[in-house]
Amino acid sequence: MANSEKINEQLENIYINLATLQGSQMNAMTKQTNVKNLIDTENSRLTQKKNTIDQAIDNQKRIIYFNDNSRKINLAYLSILITIAISLAMVYLVRIIFYHFGDSITQYVGNFFSDIIFNILMIAIISIGILISAMNYKTIIYRDPYNFDELRLSAPKMADSTENKGGNLGLNPSGAGCIGPQCCTPSTPQTPGTQWSEIQGKCVYSPVAPATTIPTTAPTIQPAVPPFSPEPFYSPTQ
Repeated sequence: MANSEKINEQLENIYINLATLQGSQMNAMTKQTNVKNLIDTENSRLTQKKNTIDQAIDNQKRIIYFNDNSRKINLAYLSILITIAISLAMVYLVRIIFYHFGDSITQYVGNFFSDIIFNILMIAIISIGILISAMNYKTIIYRDPYNFDELRLSAPKMADSTENKGGNLGLNPSGAGCIGPQCCTPSTPQTPGTQWSEIQGKCVYSPVAPATTIPTTAPTIQPAVPPFSPEPFYSPTQ
């Protein structure tokens, strides 16, 4: 009886210890879950903040890029204005020189040559200014307005598939796929065609096929003539 009570007491102590241990484990798991949720929440907050900062940086880079692109376009147009201004200034300077020193120039080279020199200078200054301005404007219109460092070129022209009539790999005139001799067009009595060349590996020119003559009427067959055999002579008196 004493041993039974002792065993029951030991089992009760074991049960109490297990319950205490289980409670400690549950408490530890709850704390770990709370810590994990806290870390996940903080990670989400930092990720969202990082995305906001990255978006702001991208917006700033985009603004800087467009400002720089606009600056390059404005500089290109400004170069045209500067060229025009320099040309007008040189025209004005030449006129001032010939207005104040025209008599001296005429005295040395003559009135006729003085007018020729003045006209040549005017034409040269105006022509060079217009040429430089036109080249600068052509450079502007051939540039991409959204990326001034890139040229705005037209797309390459694609070859017409109907022109590939004699290739070894390509399309036949009907548009269907062909390989090798299938791409060749046979010649007819009216039009030339192509035929496959094993040496060149492609379809080569083939002249007009000769027309075959077909007899329109069947040959006349003469019946065989039997050999001549003289008939016996009968006298009327017989």
